[in-house]
Amino acid sequence: MKTKLSVRWFSVLVLLAVLISGCGGGKASAPKDKVTMQFAWLHTTEYAGFYLAVEKGYYADENLDVKLVAGGYGIDSVKEVTENRAQFGISRGTNMVVARSKGQDVIAVSTIFRKSPWFLGSLKEAGITTPQDLEGKTVGIETGDPNYIENVQLMAMLKNLNVDTSKIKFVARDFADPIVNDLQSGKTNVDAAMFGTEDPVKAQLRGVELNAIYYSDYSMDSYANLIFANGDFIKKNPDLTARFVRATLRGYQYALGHADEAVTATLKYDPKLDAKTETGMMKAEIPVIDTGDQPIGWMDANVWQNTADILLAGGFIPSAVDVKSLFTNEFIVK
Repeated sequence: MKTKLSVRWFSVLVLLAVLISGCGGGKASAPKDKVTMQFAWLHTTEYAGFYLAVEKGYYADENLDVKLVAGGYGIDSVKEVTENRAQFGISRGTNMVVARSKGQDVIAVSTIFRKSPWFLGSLKEAGITTPQDLEGKTVGIETGDPNYIENVQLMAMLKNLNVDTSKIKFVARDFADPIVNDLQSGKTNVDAAMFGTEDPVKAQLRGVELNAIYYSDYSMDSYANLIFANGDFIKKNPDLTARFVRATLRGYQYALGHADEAVTATLKYDPKLDAKTETGMMKAEIPVIDTGDQPIGWMDANVWQNTADILLAGGFIPSAVDVKSLFTNEFIVK
């Protein structure tokens, strides 16, 4: 009897030791790497992949603690990254080329939109269908200044097509306000906008038909919403960069098939957003994110070269830029 009890108690003690070891006696897990992502604009379904990467635990799976920071007027994501207030940022291809021409060591590691989403929108009844039709019209652009960096792609296109910009009245448009408002009020005849955003979606929801002049139809194809970082940061942190890109693209892959969940995740970051509009935006963005010819996030050298060539020809950069050093697909699983 005594022997049986001793064996039983010994077994209990062994089990307790194993449980204690599993709970806290073993090696402590590594702390999560803290990462800040600086968006180029306010919270919207454009960034749904990031929200879902947080929501679904994809960043946590990669041992990352990611802070998502909204952008807005006056916030330069390139500056935030190059001055080390953020590890990653969102920017346009044109901005990246201009930044490199100024000696800034920025490298794109992925793109959210594989097709250029930029277009000029106007009311269908206005009959504005080509860039040449802009002469004599009022065009809404960011800040109203044609030389502002965010308007470089538009101005390069117009210059390349010999459109007389002196005959165009440029005015500031509020990118937080859908273009249909200014177009219907007569404040503008044409507005610069992005498809896959609330601009065309809100027009559609109101039953308003728009004409669209796509920049990419006039040899001005350029990436929007690139994910980038400092070259030095990437060189020193290749594993962290790979984990961040992998989790983010996993979030976008999930968003492609779960628009409603993408919108729900987005609204947690800005509850004032309209769910119906955001759902329309998410669905409109799907073919721009997943073009079917390459993995999501993949960047093509010819698009980068086209961007740099047109900026050089238009005088927006002083000399040629080596685009091969401006981006890498090494962190994208093909």
